Amino acid sequence: MSRLCGTKGELKVDLLNLFAIKEPTVDRVSIEHGCAKKLDTVLYRDRECTKPAVRWPWHYSNCPRTGQKTVMFNCYQWNLVWLDSPKGREEALCL
Repeated sequence: MSRLCGTKGELKVDLLNLFAIKEPTVDRVSIEHGCAKKLDTVLYRDRECTKPAVRWPWHYSNCPRTGQKTVMFNCYQWNLVWLDSPKGREEALCL
């Protein structure tokens, strides 16, 4: 899902954005075993964090790392925009 732009044989690819944020885990087993303060990596399709795309639990090794600029998701390369608030979506809206 990228936009292709260019003139006279030049090809430039503009990646579409996904918005990444760290949120408290919702994994029931992790919570029961005392890992409730661990943070999952969640990607959203909009800056307001209302359209979730994917959630990676805290223990997955293939999730994007904080500061990573792109991610491969659903066979496409996406630009990552990191929202700073690990505490919740409300604070992320104040960027």
